Amino acid sequence: MGRTLSRRELQQARENADAVGQLGEEYVNAYLTLLKGRGEITDFDWISAENAIAPYDFQVDLIGSQEIDIDVKSTAGEFTRVIHISMGELRAMSDSARRYDLYRIFGANERHAKLRIYENIEEFVMPIMGLFGNLPGGVTSDGISVSPSVLNFGEVIQLDYPEDREEE
Repeated sequence: MGRTLSRRELQQARENADAVGQLGEEYVNAYLTLLKGRGEITDFDWISAENAIAPYDFQVDLIGSQEIDIDVKSTAGEFTRVIHISMGELRAMSDSARRYDLYRIFGANERHAKLRIYENIEEFVMPIMGLFGNLPGGVTSDGISVSPSVLNFGEVIQLDYPEDREEE
């Protein structure tokens, strides 16, 4: 048998994952605020701050009225940690009339984080959604787990801790 976890250890792992996810979104919020201040984007909304089950975390208005949806996947660990993408996220990635970007926050802590961006993940998701369409009747999936190494992420962007982060 593989590794075992007590209920308490599993609960602690979930709480830690939630905290890292929140921190990652705070880093992206600060990054988008910086881009807006520089005039590189028009505006943005932090959707998951109000709707935790939304299939994306941010909506961004780019210059020229193009809109994109962004999902943030965060880890305190290395970039190579597996990313889980829920079925709802997969559907939004493949069905959206807007571009859908995946932001990978990694090495996240209370001082620094790193960011890599996969722009327009629809091209990766469409063939996967086709596979789900061929599942036998009565068989469904709740999502996929994917190695970041098979995704077309851009270069690393260094992020500093948001100085104006609200203390909990």
